[in-house]
Amino acid sequence: MSNFYLRILIGLSLFLIGINTQAQIVPANQSTLTYTDLVFEYPAVENANYYVLSFKYKGHKQYFHQQVDSTQVSFCNLFRFGGNYTWNYQAFDKKGKSLYSSPDYQFSITNTRSYDTLIYSNLIRGNYTGKGYVLFDQSKNMNTWDGKEVWRMPVLKNFPLKGELNMRDLRMTRSGTFTTIITSSIAIEFDRDGNILWMAPESQLGTEKGKENYHHDFRKLDNGNYMVMSETEEMVPLRVNKEMYKKLLGKDNIFEKNGKLFLMGVFGTLIEYSPDNKIVWKWNCGEYLGERVLDGWLPESMHANAFYYDEVNKQLYYGLRDISLIMKVDKVTGKVIDTFGSKLSPNQKNSSIGTFSLQHSIEKNKKGELLIFNNDSSEQAGVHSSLVILNETSNLKNILVKSVSCLIDSNDNGKALKYGSSEELPDGNILLGIGATGRTVVIDPRDNYRIIQDIVMKSYVEKRWSPMVFYRSHFAPSLYPCYYSVNKSIGGITITNEGSEKDSYSIEFILKDGSKKSFQSNIVYSDDTFFQAFDLSTVSAVHVISSANNRFKRSLAW
Repeated sequence: MSNFYLRILIGLSLFLIGINTQAQIVPANQSTLTYTDLVFEYPAVENANYYVLSFKYKGHKQYFHQQVDSTQVSFCNLFRFGGNYTWNYQAFDKKGKSLYSSPDYQFSITNTRSYDTLIYSNLIRGNYTGKGYVLFDQSKNMNTWDGKEVWRMPVLKNFPLKGELNMRDLRMTRSGTFTTIITSSIAIEFDRDGNILWMAPESQLGTEKGKENYHHDFRKLDNGNYMVMSETEEMVPLRVNKEMYKKLLGKDNIFEKNGKLFLMGVFGTLIEYSPDNKIVWKWNCGEYLGERVLDGWLPESMHANAFYYDEVNKQLYYGLRDISLIMKVDKVTGKVIDTFGSKLSPNQKNSSIGTFSLQHSIEKNKKGELLIFNNDSSEQAGVHSSLVILNETSNLKNILVKSVSCLIDSNDNGKALKYGSSEELPDGNILLGIGATGRTVVIDPRDNYRIIQDIVMKSYVEKRWSPMVFYRSHFAPSLYPCYYSVNKSIGGITITNEGSEKDSYSIEFILKDGSKKSFQSNIVYSDDTFFQAFDLSTVSAVHVISSANNRFKRSLAW
């Protein structure tokens, strides 16, 4: 399938998915799902004060669960993989009189390998009870902290590649969608049901084939744009002295033109795309490396593998694994304003020397410290991977805050020679994915960086148990960080935040005379409501859009 037709299909699915009215049944009747945390939605019934939902196994007469909700959106997580279910709802007024009884609706949940203990093992130690879930990219699933699977990656709809897909850097966005890198070259955003919402475009600014090679790290920004790592092959000017000029002249990848030297190489790039696939910003690390790092030293490989964007301060952190370097970049100017890691040339000033080697991830915590997963891929005995925490300061004595070894016990040797991740959880603890060891831990920095949760995932392959290697593990607040309902109320409308995370809403009343009135809600926390007063007798329709997800639009008309 050509990219042209693929993008038409993606655009159509985005349109159908993005505009939500409140006259739908969720989950759709006869649907097949790949998750056990479910939102149920149904048309609002006029004058209804509350709704009663009833659930039973398909083919059984007896209900196993009933629950009450004040709105036409309700959450339930009492289901299991491999199950078939029937449900319905009833609407009641203030006096308990039944106003409406729905027909039965049916759905099923696919089976999953996590329930087959002959091929899957999940060893959990600890009693961490923090918010949310943990995402594992290469196993394509989301688990509770005690190891229960709640979501499995569905088959992607309208995706040109079939079969088992290699997946890297699976993240959940604040809107409740997912971003990831497929087969180390395709960057996409999709929803929990596998509908593709966005795909990074082919670019005229890329490699010899005219395509960008997307890799390693991909994030959806708070402004709605997308930032992704790529690479490009080009000639970069070198600023060297006469002595180095002579030494470099004649090397295979060095070219002379008009008395100047140029390096032909593959350099890492960062690209920011708008949702309509326009490049709004692009940066090439080769410009810095050609002018600074290569003054006295010529690396054969650099291997960009991670970035972090501080959207508030407009500063980027860009990691080059093979030269153990992290650059701090001013996004506005594109200039490198600091570096962390190995000392790369005799003339280069460096903030941090010898604290990490061959790193794999960069994140920032609320204190402004850098959390770095340090592979330190040495086969030397006594050398282990670690979590390295750096404080950005000119005082060299205080820059290393903490180094936490990944040698935990005899389950592995503490050497994650590749992969890995580190990030701060909402409660201040640290989620550490120890990559190639197949191990994920939660660390409490307030208790001397003690491990409070230890997750070891293994699979039975070729007659032996082996670690389930993952590229990175990430935190997810829920399957529904962004979800809300809108209802008519006496004197206006009420918006209820049904999601797990705070949100705010743009409100537009369409008046009967054709004019419009617009409002912006306050921040609304989970399970809270926002009331917007208005004379509804003058209104023909109202539209509400979530700030966390501008694709999510609720419309009421009367």
